[in-house]
Amino acid sequence: MNITTIRKYINEIIFLPIIFIFFVYFIKSINGNFLENVYSFNELFINYQSGFIRRGLLGEIFWKIQNIYKINSVYFFSTIYFILYIIYIILFYFLLKRFKNFIFIKILIIYSPAFILFPIYDQNIYYVKDIFIKISIVAHGLIILKFKQDINKYIYLLKYLIIPILGILILFIHEYQVLFISVHILFSYYVGEYNKIEKKSFIKSYTFLLIPIILVIIFFGDEKNYQNLNTILSKYNIIIHSQLGGGFKFYIGGFYKWYFYYFRYQDFINLFFSFIFSIGFLYYFFHYLIKKKILVIDKILKKNYINYFLPTLVCFIAIDNGRNFSLIATHLLVFYLILDINYIKAKLSLNNFIKNFFYLNLFILFFIFYIFLWKLDQFAGFGWGGKPFTIFKSSLMSEFISFIKYIYYFIDKFIISLPIIKL
Repeated sequence: MNITTIRKYINEIIFLPIIFIFFVYFIKSINGNFLENVYSFNELFINYQSGFIRRGLLGEIFWKIQNIYKINSVYFFSTIYFILYIIYIILFYFLLKRFKNFIFIKILIIYSPAFILFPIYDQNIYYVKDIFIKISIVAHGLIILKFKQDINKYIYLLKYLIIPILGILILFIHEYQVLFISVHILFSYYVGEYNKIEKKSFIKSYTFLLIPIILVIIFFGDEKNYQNLNTILSKYNIIIHSQLGGGFKFYIGGFYKWYFYYFRYQDFINLFFSFIFSIGFLYYFFHYLIKKKILVIDKILKKNYINYFLPTLVCFIAIDNGRNFSLIATHLLVFYLILDINYIKAKLSLNNFIKNFFYLNLFILFFIFYIFLWKLDQFAGFGWGGKPFTIFKSSLMSEFISFIKYIYYFIDKFIISLPIIKL
């Protein structure tokens, strides 16, 4: 087989290991393996039974369905999340199709601990609602790739698909979407600059989001909501996290305790390298491609596109820095992936890079490290309460080993009895 044939086969099967891993995690989730972290699972039950409140839409949907069909909560939410993760993988598959000739870059993105595999490397966040926000930005990116040359079609989809999903669904499922609307506006500006259309036409569409944004801010949650919801959800043996009752004070208090009381030198090291590997490296690499005009962008956006990511920094008032890095990195990545590619310059640069012995071997070492030897967890390696912790540990290889072990367990339990392994 020649290089082209090998590259073709790799492009076709590159997502299969991830799909298998997520399937294993789906089986584990319906068996209740991820219920040790009551926060992420219990938060799914937040609903409107004690009044309108942030993050309540998904829980309200479950409440209505459960009252009619008496469905098991673990089966319901596990199935929903497995479908969401598969949708997320499929969207990334189409988003990366243009990079079929840059296989190593594609692998770095797919198997990075900061993107698709982030909820796998930290099982505590398997059930968090960030996946809705990530799907929305990847879907917006795909719509732009397909329709940015058909401006009328894009504006139609913006008004009747993108904005309603952002305003009605995602914002009411997870209020963090408020912080990332500026990135969606950036995407629309990119289409406008691409088609030489004034920005005002896009701003008018996004003004419809002001109402749901105001509602989310006003009904952020208080002690009364917290107590009432816990009483209502007691039939499920569910206790909502206290942050719902603490409101903004909870986040401010957590921020203070994290950075001014518990924070240690080792935590700084973990936080620093988590930022470098998730956001810093991503920005440096793709901005370099923009400067070299391998990725094509309008001059105005080239200078100020990063400004549209500034509102997302507000999310760092919460102490889940790993989640924050993953969310921001995903939005930044999708923006870079929707830009036009100058394939002639890209191929020339790639050939020159391959010929450079030092750079090539340095990249191979970094490639191995990036894929196999670090993890991005919920707290970006923060050792809460002085507990020692590190982000430098086996990542993808440990998941493959766990996957192999689970195959043995699955066959032994559901298909045919296998010999007992004694070590």
